[in-house]
Amino acid sequence: MAVDNIGPANSTGSAARVEFQRFQQKLASDLAEKAAQKVAAADKEAVTKTDLKALEERQEKTGTLDMLV
Repeated sequence: MAVDNIGPANSTGSAARVEFQRFQQKLASDLAEKAAQKVAAADKEAVTKTDLKALEERQEKTGTLDMLV
């Protein structure tokens, strides 16, 4: 879900405007954190796949069984 644009609040009170901005900042922060977690998980998965592939190739070449720790 993406937010393309949020227009100005129709409230005349500055307290409501400040609260709305805080909510927007919290939402943006939460979304950024979730995105960072997804990127980190994808990176970890890619490294794990690469490590496993290297391990399999080494085992095939040497004929030994290594354990990935």
